Amino acid sequence: MLTLILPLTGGTNGWALAGGKYYVEGNLTMNGHVLLVTEQAQLHVTGNFTMDILSEIRIYPGASLQLYVGGTNATIARVTLLDPSATALTFQYYGLPGNTMVTWSGMQAFLGTIYAPSAQFKLGGGGVSVVDFQGACAANAFLL
Repeated sequence: MLTLILPLTGGTNGWALAGGKYYVEGNLTMNGHVLLVTEQAQLHVTGNFTMDILSEIRIYPGASLQLYVGGTNATIARVTLLDPSATALTFQYYGLPGNTMVTWSGMQAFLGTIYAPSAQFKLGGGGVSVVDFQGACAANAFLL
């Protein structure tokens, strides 16, 4: 069973995912929002997934996120793993067949996996630092 993702209450800009499967019908745009992941969760977005640089996916110790995106574009800006023993399986991105572009635009290290066989994967960010990508990526093409 999938649960519709709902905003946090109390004036907080964002969402919280406990254990389970969640979905967003259409696009999910995070402008200055935080997505808290407190347990093992799956999030299915049928449209595009977009984060600006002020947004964050925050994954707590013992938690993990599998993010499935069906739209043509996805931009991931910042994924913070709060568990020092986290692995690349803590954050997993799956681009469904209609997903043709995935961009990592964050300025921090990336630890996770990307599986988007129909997509071009653009690795950006880094600012004045070297881009730090740890994990695995399967994509149709890579762009720097």
